[in-house]
Amino acid sequence: MPPDLDARAASAASARAGKAPRRRWLARTLAVTFGLLPAVVAAELLARILPAGSAGGAETAFDRGHLMHPRRGFFLLDGEEGYRPAPGHPAFAHHGALKNEYPLARTGGVPRVLCIGDSVTYRAFIVNGLAARAPHVEWWNAGVEGWNTRQQAAYLERICDGIQPDFVVVFLHLNDFEITPVRFVDDEGRFIEFRPSHPRELARFWFVRSALYRRWVGWTERPAVEQDLAAEVFANLARMRAHSAAHNARFAVVMLPPFAAPGELPQLYAEISAARTRNALAWLMSAGIPHFELASAVAGAAATGLPVGETPGDVLHPSPAAGDACAESLIQTGLLELLPAPKPR
Repeated sequence: MPPDLDARAASAASARAGKAPRRRWLARTLAVTFGLLPAVVAAELLARILPAGSAGGAETAFDRGHLMHPRRGFFLLDGEEGYRPAPGHPAFAHHGALKNEYPLARTGGVPRVLCIGDSVTYRAFIVNGLAARAPHVEWWNAGVEGWNTRQQAAYLERICDGIQPDFVVVFLHLNDFEITPVRFVDDEGRFIEFRPSHPRELARFWFVRSALYRRWVGWTERPAVEQDLAAEVFANLARMRAHSAAHNARFAVVMLPPFAAPGELPQLYAEISAARTRNALAWLMSAGIPHFELASAVAGAAATGLPVGETPGDVLHPSPAAGDACAESLIQTGLLELLPAPKPR
Protein backbone atom coordinates (compact mmCIF):
# COMPACT_ATOMS: atom_id res chain seq x y z
CA MET A 1 0.00 0.00 0.00
CA PRO A 2 1.43 3.44 -0.88
CA PRO A 3 2.66 5.52 2.06
CA ASP A 4 -0.01 8.21 1.61
CA LEU A 5 -2.76 5.58 1.76
CA ASP A 6 -1.19 4.14 4.89
CA ALA A 7 -1.24 7.59 6.48
CA ARG A 8 -4.87 8.20 5.54
CA ALA A 9 -5.90 4.81 6.85
CA ALA A 10 -4.07 5.41 10.09
CA SER A 11 -5.70 8.81 10.45
CA ALA A 12 -9.17 7.37 9.83
CA ALA A 13 -8.56 4.61 12.35
CA SER A 14 -7.39 7.18 14.88
CA ALA A 15 -10.48 9.31 14.27
CA ARG A 16 -12.75 6.28 14.75
CA ALA A 17 -10.89 5.39 17.92
CA GLY A 18 -11.31 8.96 19.21
CA LYS A 19 -15.02 9.03 18.45
CA ALA A 20 -15.71 5.84 20.35
CA PRO A 21 -14.92 7.29 23.82
CA ARG A 22 -16.89 10.44 22.98
CA ARG A 23 -19.89 8.35 22.00
CA ARG A 24 -19.60 6.34 25.19
CA TRP A 25 -19.32 9.56 27.24
CA LEU A 26 -22.35 11.06 25.49
CA ALA A 27 -24.34 7.86 25.97
CA ARG A 28 -23.47 7.73 29.66
CA THR A 29 -24.31 11.41 30.10
CA LEU A 30 -27.70 10.94 28.46
CA ALA A 31 -28.35 7.83 30.53
CA VAL A 32 -27.54 9.65 33.77
CA THR A 33 -29.62 12.65 32.71
CA PHE A 34 -32.67 10.60 31.82
CA GLY A 35 -32.13 8.48 34.91
CA LEU A 36 -32.13 11.54 37.16
CA LEU A 37 -35.03 13.26 35.41
CA PRO A 38 -37.78 11.22 37.13
CA ALA A 39 -36.12 11.84 40.50
CA VAL A 40 -35.97 15.62 39.84
CA VAL A 41 -39.59 15.67 38.71
CA ALA A 42 -40.61 13.72 41.83
CA ALA A 43 -38.65 16.13 44.04
CA GLU A 44 -40.30 19.11 42.33
CA LEU A 45 -43.76 17.64 42.88
CA LEU A 46 -42.92 16.90 46.51
CA ALA A 47 -41.67 20.47 46.98
CA ARG A 48 -44.98 21.76 45.66
CA ILE A 49 -47.03 19.50 47.94
CA LEU A 50 -45.20 19.71 51.27
CA PRO A 51 -45.51 22.78 53.48
CA ALA A 52 -42.29 24.82 53.40
CA GLY A 53 -41.49 24.18 57.05
CA SER A 54 -41.51 20.39 56.66
CA ALA A 55 -38.86 20.37 53.96
CA GLY A 56 -36.02 20.80 56.44
CA GLY A 57 -33.34 23.44 56.80
CA ALA A 58 -32.95 26.34 59.17
CA GLU A 59 -34.45 28.74 56.63
CA THR A 60 -37.57 28.11 54.56
CA ALA A 61 -38.16 29.34 51.03
CA PHE A 62 -40.34 32.33 50.28
CA ASP A 63 -43.26 31.71 47.98
CA ARG A 64 -43.41 33.24 44.53
CA GLY A 65 -45.64 36.03 45.79
CA HIS A 66 -42.54 37.57 47.37
CA LEU A 67 -40.88 37.78 43.98
CA MET A 68 -41.08 41.32 42.70
CA HIS A 69 -40.92 43.67 45.66
CA PRO A 70 -39.82 46.36 45.23
CA ARG A 71 -41.23 46.96 41.77
CA ARG A 72 -38.99 48.55 39.18
CA GLY A 73 -39.86 52.23 38.80
CA PHE A 74 -41.35 52.55 42.30
CA PHE A 75 -38.01 52.07 44.07
CA LEU A 76 -34.39 52.97 43.42
CA LEU A 77 -31.45 50.73 44.19
CA ASP A 78 -29.19 52.66 46.46
CA GLY A 79 -26.22 51.81 48.66
CA GLU A 80 -26.81 50.93 52.27
CA GLU A 81 -30.56 51.16 51.97
CA GLY A 82 -30.52 48.61 49.16
CA TYR A 83 -33.65 50.19 47.75
CA ARG A 84 -35.60 53.30 48.61
CA PRO A 85 -38.75 54.99 47.31
CA ALA A 86 -38.19 56.56 43.90
CA PRO A 87 -39.10 60.23 43.31
CA GLY A 88 -42.02 59.10 41.18
CA HIS A 89 -43.42 56.60 43.69
CA PRO A 90 -47.19 57.22 43.90
CA ALA A 91 -47.29 56.91 47.70
CA PHE A 92 -44.20 58.97 48.62
CA ALA A 93 -43.56 62.68 48.19
CA HIS A 94 -40.30 64.35 47.20
CA HIS A 95 -39.31 64.86 50.84
CA GLY A 96 -39.08 61.08 51.35
CA ALA A 97 -42.07 60.50 53.62
CA LEU A 98 -45.50 59.31 52.54
CA LYS A 99 -47.65 61.95 50.93
CA ASN A 100 -49.59 64.02 53.44
CA GLU A 101 -51.51 67.27 53.75
CA TYR A 102 -48.79 69.12 55.66
CA PRO A 103 -46.67 71.81 54.00
CA LEU A 104 -42.96 71.09 54.04
CA ALA A 105 -42.26 74.57 55.39
CA ARG A 106 -42.67 74.56 59.15
CA THR A 107 -45.67 76.30 60.70
CA GLY A 108 -44.86 78.13 63.91
CA GLY A 109 -46.16 76.43 67.04
CA VAL A 110 -47.13 73.14 65.30
CA PRO A 111 -45.08 70.15 66.50
CA ARG A 112 -43.87 67.67 63.88
CA VAL A 113 -43.38 63.92 64.48
CA LEU A 114 -41.53 61.70 62.00
CA CYS A 115 -42.50 58.02 62.24
CA ILE A 116 -39.96 55.49 60.94
CA GLY A 117 -40.55 51.75 60.53
CA ASP A 118 -41.42 48.93 58.16
CA SER A 119 -44.72 47.69 56.75
CA VAL A 120 -46.64 48.25 59.99
CA THR A 121 -45.69 51.92 59.92
CA TYR A 122 -46.26 52.18 56.17
CA ARG A 123 -49.78 50.75 56.41
CA ALA A 124 -50.46 53.51 58.93
CA PHE A 125 -53.20 52.07 61.14
CA ILE A 126 -51.31 53.16 64.26
CA VAL A 127 -50.04 56.44 62.81
CA ASN A 128 -53.51 57.38 61.56
CA GLY A 129 -54.93 56.59 64.97
CA LEU A 130 -52.43 58.97 66.53
CA ALA A 131 -53.28 61.67 63.99
CA ALA A 132 -57.00 61.29 64.75
CA ARG A 133 -56.35 61.72 68.48
CA ALA A 134 -53.83 64.55 68.20
CA PRO A 135 -54.75 66.62 65.13
CA HIS A 136 -52.74 69.54 66.47
CA VAL A 137 -49.57 67.53 65.68
CA GLU A 138 -48.12 66.82 62.23
CA TRP A 139 -47.65 63.05 61.89
CA TRP A 140 -45.18 62.34 59.09
CA ASN A 141 -44.98 58.70 58.03
CA ALA A 142 -41.69 57.42 56.55
CA GLY A 143 -42.40 53.69 56.87
CA VAL A 144 -41.19 51.49 54.00
CA GLU A 145 -42.34 47.90 53.58
CA GLY A 146 -39.67 45.25 54.08
CA TRP A 147 -37.10 47.54 55.69
CA ASN A 148 -35.01 46.72 58.74
CA THR A 149 -33.41 49.11 61.23
CA ARG A 150 -30.21 49.49 59.21
CA GLN A 151 -32.15 50.76 56.21
CA GLN A 152 -34.30 52.96 58.43
CA ALA A 153 -31.20 54.56 59.98
CA ALA A 154 -29.72 55.30 56.56
CA TYR A 155 -33.02 56.76 55.37
CA LEU A 156 -33.45 58.90 58.46
CA GLU A 157 -30.04 60.40 57.80
CA ARG A 158 -31.15 61.13 54.23
CA ILE A 159 -34.48 62.85 54.94
CA CYS A 160 -34.32 64.16 58.51
CA ASP A 161 -32.71 67.47 57.66
CA GLY A 162 -35.30 68.26 55.01
CA ILE A 163 -38.33 67.36 57.15
CA GLN A 164 -36.93 68.89 60.36
CA PRO A 165 -38.97 66.90 62.87
CA ASP A 166 -39.25 67.79 66.54
CA PHE A 167 -39.67 64.14 67.48
CA VAL A 168 -38.57 60.90 65.78
CA VAL A 169 -40.51 57.75 66.70
CA VAL A 170 -39.20 54.35 65.56
CA PHE A 171 -41.66 51.46 65.44
CA LEU A 172 -39.49 48.43 66.26
CA HIS A 173 -40.84 45.16 64.88
CA LEU A 174 -39.95 41.72 66.23
CA ASN A 175 -38.96 40.65 62.72
CA ASP A 176 -36.27 43.34 62.79
CA PHE A 177 -34.35 40.67 64.73
CA GLU A 178 -34.43 38.43 61.65
CA ILE A 179 -33.05 38.64 58.13
CA THR A 180 -35.89 39.09 55.66
CA PRO A 181 -34.53 38.93 52.11
CA VAL A 182 -36.19 41.17 49.53
CA ARG A 183 -36.01 40.15 45.89
CA PHE A 184 -36.24 42.39 42.85
CA VAL A 185 -34.98 42.95 39.31
CA ASP A 186 -32.23 45.57 39.19
CA ASP A 187 -31.46 48.11 36.47
CA GLU A 188 -29.31 45.57 34.62
CA GLY A 189 -32.07 42.98 34.55
CA ARG A 190 -30.52 40.80 37.25
CA PHE A 191 -32.76 39.11 39.80
CA ILE A 192 -31.26 40.17 43.14
CA GLU A 193 -31.92 38.95 46.66
CA PHE A 194 -31.08 41.91 48.87
CA ARG A 195 -29.89 41.67 52.44
CA PRO A 196 -27.86 44.65 53.66
CA SER A 197 -24.70 42.64 54.24
CA HIS A 198 -25.15 39.69 51.84
CA PRO A 199 -26.82 40.47 48.50
CA ARG A 200 -26.78 37.71 45.87
CA GLU A 201 -28.03 37.10 42.36
CA LEU A 202 -30.66 34.41 41.74
CA ALA A 203 -32.05 32.71 38.63
CA ARG A 204 -35.34 34.46 38.05
CA PHE A 205 -36.53 31.88 35.47
CA TRP A 206 -36.23 29.01 37.93
CA PHE A 207 -37.45 31.02 40.93
CA VAL A 208 -40.73 31.71 39.14
CA ARG A 209 -41.20 28.16 37.83
CA SER A 210 -39.65 25.77 40.35
CA ALA A 211 -40.73 25.16 43.93
CA LEU A 212 -37.63 23.02 44.35
CA TYR A 213 -35.40 25.93 43.36
CA ARG A 214 -37.24 28.27 45.75
CA ARG A 215 -36.64 25.78 48.55
CA TRP A 216 -32.98 25.58 47.59
CA VAL A 217 -32.84 29.38 47.87
CA GLY A 218 -34.26 29.12 51.38
CA TRP A 219 -31.94 26.30 52.42
CA THR A 220 -28.85 28.16 51.25
CA GLU A 221 -29.58 31.39 53.09
CA ARG A 222 -26.64 32.32 55.25
CA PRO A 223 -27.69 31.44 58.82
CA ALA A 224 -28.18 34.34 61.17
CA VAL A 225 -27.11 34.41 64.80
CA GLU A 226 -29.75 35.92 67.07
CA GLN A 227 -27.23 37.75 69.26
CA ASP A 228 -25.50 39.29 66.25
CA LEU A 229 -28.78 40.50 64.78
CA ALA A 230 -29.84 41.98 68.12
CA ALA A 231 -26.53 43.79 68.44
CA GLU A 232 -27.01 45.25 64.95
CA VAL A 233 -30.56 46.36 65.77
CA PHE A 234 -29.40 48.11 68.93
CA ALA A 235 -26.49 49.76 67.11
CA ASN A 236 -28.93 51.07 64.49
CA LEU A 237 -31.28 52.43 67.15
CA ALA A 238 -28.34 54.20 68.79
CA ARG A 239 -27.38 55.58 65.40
CA MET A 240 -30.90 56.96 64.86
CA ARG A 241 -30.96 58.48 68.32
CA ALA A 242 -27.62 60.18 67.70
CA HIS A 243 -28.78 61.57 64.37
CA SER A 244 -32.02 62.82 65.91
CA ALA A 245 -30.12 64.52 68.72
CA ALA A 246 -27.78 66.15 66.21
CA HIS A 247 -30.86 67.68 64.59
CA ASN A 248 -32.39 68.76 67.93
CA ALA A 249 -35.15 66.17 67.76
CA ARG A 250 -36.37 63.95 70.58
CA PHE A 251 -36.27 60.20 70.03
CA ALA A 252 -38.40 57.27 71.21
CA VAL A 253 -39.04 53.64 70.29
CA VAL A 254 -42.37 51.83 70.12
CA MET A 255 -41.98 48.06 70.60
CA LEU A 256 -44.50 46.27 68.40
CA PRO A 257 -45.87 42.92 69.68
CA PRO A 258 -47.22 40.00 67.68
CA PHE A 259 -50.73 40.86 66.59
CA ALA A 260 -52.51 37.82 67.97
CA ALA A 261 -54.79 37.11 70.89
CA PRO A 262 -53.09 35.72 74.02
CA GLY A 263 -52.58 31.99 73.68
CA GLU A 264 -53.02 31.92 69.90
CA LEU A 265 -49.34 31.94 68.97
CA PRO A 266 -47.48 28.65 68.49
CA GLN A 267 -45.42 27.98 71.60
CA LEU A 268 -42.02 28.35 69.94
CA TYR A 269 -43.00 31.60 68.22
CA ALA A 270 -44.41 32.94 71.48
CA GLU A 271 -41.21 32.08 73.34
CA ILE A 272 -39.00 33.71 70.70
CA SER A 273 -41.19 36.83 70.64
CA ALA A 274 -41.14 37.11 74.43
CA ALA A 275 -37.36 36.71 74.55
CA ARG A 276 -36.80 39.36 71.87
CA THR A 277 -39.17 41.74 73.61
CA ARG A 278 -37.43 41.30 76.98
CA ASN A 279 -34.02 41.77 75.37
CA ALA A 280 -35.08 44.90 73.50
CA LEU A 281 -36.83 46.49 76.47
CA ALA A 282 -33.82 45.79 78.70
CA TRP A 283 -31.48 47.43 76.18
CA LEU A 284 -33.76 50.44 75.72
CA MET A 285 -33.92 50.85 79.49
CA SER A 286 -30.14 50.62 79.88
CA ALA A 287 -29.61 53.06 76.99
CA GLY A 288 -32.01 55.56 78.51
CA ILE A 289 -34.21 55.66 75.41
CA PRO A 290 -37.91 56.44 76.02
CA HIS A 291 -39.95 53.49 74.85
CA PHE A 292 -43.46 52.06 74.75
CA GLU A 293 -44.77 48.49 74.63
CA LEU A 294 -48.14 47.58 73.10
CA ALA A 295 -48.81 43.96 74.07
CA SER A 296 -51.50 44.91 76.59
CA ALA A 297 -53.25 47.09 74.00
CA VAL A 298 -53.39 44.19 71.53
CA ALA A 299 -54.60 41.80 74.25
CA GLY A 300 -57.30 44.28 75.22
CA ALA A 301 -58.50 44.59 71.64
CA ALA A 302 -58.58 40.80 71.32
CA ALA A 303 -60.56 40.50 74.55
CA THR A 304 -63.39 42.53 72.99
CA GLY A 305 -63.66 39.99 70.21
CA LEU A 306 -62.10 42.20 67.57
CA PRO A 307 -59.65 40.72 65.06
CA VAL A 308 -56.15 41.96 65.83
CA GLY A 309 -54.32 40.69 62.72
CA GLU A 310 -54.81 42.56 59.47
CA THR A 311 -55.80 39.30 57.78
CA PRO A 312 -56.57 35.90 59.33
CA GLY A 313 -53.35 34.30 60.53
CA ASP A 314 -51.29 37.47 60.03
CA VAL A 315 -49.47 38.17 63.30
CA LEU A 316 -47.10 40.74 61.79
CA HIS A 317 -49.56 43.51 60.90
CA PRO A 318 -52.35 45.01 63.02
CA SER A 319 -55.95 45.20 61.96
CA PRO A 320 -57.48 48.68 61.89
CA ALA A 321 -59.05 47.97 65.28
CA ALA A 322 -55.74 46.83 66.79
CA GLY A 323 -53.94 49.80 65.27
CA ASP A 324 -56.49 52.13 66.81
CA ALA A 325 -56.12 50.43 70.21
CA CYS A 326 -52.33 50.80 69.95
CA ALA A 327 -52.67 54.50 69.15
CA GLU A 328 -54.95 55.00 72.16
CA SER A 329 -52.46 53.18 74.38
CA LEU A 330 -49.59 55.38 73.18
CA ILE A 331 -51.57 58.52 73.96
CA GLN A 332 -52.60 57.22 77.38
CA THR A 333 -49.07 56.15 78.33
CA GLY A 334 -47.53 59.52 77.56
CA LEU A 335 -46.19 59.61 74.00
CA LEU A 336 -47.35 63.20 73.56
CA GLU A 337 -45.67 64.20 76.80
CA LEU A 338 -42.33 63.64 75.11
CA LEU A 339 -43.08 66.23 72.45
CA PRO A 340 -40.66 69.14 72.83
CA ALA A 341 -41.63 72.70 72.19
CA PRO A 342 -41.62 73.22 68.43
CA LYS A 343 -38.39 74.64 67.04
CA PRO A 344 -38.52 78.37 66.20
CA ARG A 345 -38.52 78.97 62.46
